[in-house]
Amino acid sequence: MPEIEPTNTAAADSVYYDLIYRDMERINSLYAQMFQGRITSIEENDTARDNTNHTARVGVPGTGVETQLLAETQSTSRKTFDPHDTITTSLLLNLSSSGRICRDWQNAPPSSIVTVKGTLMLLPATVSILALKFYVENMPSQTSAQKAEKKSYQSIFSMLAENQIPSFYTIATDDSDIVCGVVRESGMLDPISSFFYNHAGGLADVDVIGIKEHTVPVPAVLSSPVYTGAQTMAGGLREMFLPDPNAQRITPLVIMRTVGEFVEEASVSTR
Repeated sequence: MPEIEPTNTAAADSVYYDLIYRDMERINSLYAQMFQGRITSIEENDTARDNTNHTARVGVPGTGVETQLLAETQSTSRKTFDPHDTITTSLLLNLSSSGRICRDWQNAPPSSIVTVKGTLMLLPATVSILALKFYVENMPSQTSAQKAEKKSYQSIFSMLAENQIPSFYTIATDDSDIVCGVVRESGMLDPISSFFYNHAGGLADVDVIGIKEHTVPVPAVLSSPVYTGAQTMAGGLREMFLPDPNAQRITPLVIMRTVGEFVEEASVSTR
């Protein structure tokens, strides 16, 4: 995980972050709990005063009577800023400085906030539907078994196309570990073009900061047909869209990468 640094000014050595994905509902909730509220706008007021003294001699010549006139001019300017990603970076800075982001994600307990670096692959729901449609249309159907399998996938495609399915992400680490999870498509930056642009090899050196999940078997009291059917459907989606059934699931707060770390020295010429 990159060291989150405060960036109050646009200094030459400032570090910036490309926030590829943000779960703003969770970020706003954690921010409000941490700072007893959520910033909606930042206002900056600047007041300037200018005092001018004028001395005038009045009255009968030779009496030496003087009067002073004081003129004061006041100007006020007000600027209102949208905090935008300041909320996200402030939250990450506080979590990082207080030791609440665990880098040893494999040994961290469930519900810990962890960070993992690797190669990112996003699979937006819209792309999933298009890919599944293409796959079903091109499935062979010469034999009875192939026809039955294709019909089964056609049913799955019809169900998914009529309902809102989640978007997924995977992170492949340098140690060949796989981390995956569900993301909100609304939190992605231009998800479809990002998918096609990075499809060949994924996006390298990306950090995911999120909540480590741990699933347990459903209690027997909940083993009704509805819960059983929901589990079966969820398991089918996981096998269809996620690469490794043993991959660690992390619910991401932020998926990001550091940008602008290299600053080229400006060449100065004197004539």
